Amino acid sequence: MLRSAVDVWRVFCGGFDVLNDATILRAMRRLGVTREDFAVRTAGDLSALQSRVRKAYRRAAFSLHPDVTANDAAKREELIALGMVVEEISALTPPKAPRRKFKMTFRARGGSHVSMVE
Repeated sequence: MLRSAVDVWRVFCGGFDVLNDATILRAMRRLGVTREDFAVRTAGDLSALQSRVRKAYRRAAFSLHPDVTANDAAKREELIALGMVVEEISALTPPKAPRRKFKMTFRARGGSHVSMVE
């Protein structure tokens, strides 16, 4: 059972060795990513998540950029963490649809019949 968004992050994205759990969670919260966002069912859901994360990153990057924050080290590290999280989410691929299984039967008098197996 996945207990937190960080657990979900580690399962789906592999996580990072560089970032600790608190940094990942803070970056995900700032980008508006929740645990339910990783329950991606279709390619459309994934692309919607990725575009939402990119827009949130752009908004956050303006306020955390070193030119705006006078080279504040903590804000720079937060911007780097946000960039790493966005990079991992952008690299996600949609889940593959399961292949349908078919069963082919041959009739005694010739011909064949194909039916779908569930």
